[in-house]
Amino acid sequence: MIFSPLTQLVVREVPVEAAGLSGGMFSTAQQLALSFGVIVIGGLVSLTGAAGRDELLAGLALDIVLAVAVLIVAIALRSRARRNLR
Repeated sequence: MIFSPLTQLVVREVPVEAAGLSGGMFSTAQQLALSFGVIVIGGLVSLTGAAGRDELLAGLALDIVLAVAVLIVAIALRSRARRNLR
């Protein structure tokens, strides 16, 4: 629901002669963001002091909370953008 529109938004204004460069930069930024997310979530869960199964469940709970928060923000921004178009 988010990836395709985000990709289109990011590369829409790129001149044709820079398309390859923009694709590479976008892919690199995406990989860095995913790695950073793992580092941050792993660090937060490690700070709880949980271990083993408890650590796994704490990480899963944090992932779900963050995913729901991002979804709520995305829905709110989408609704706002639709209202501004009218």
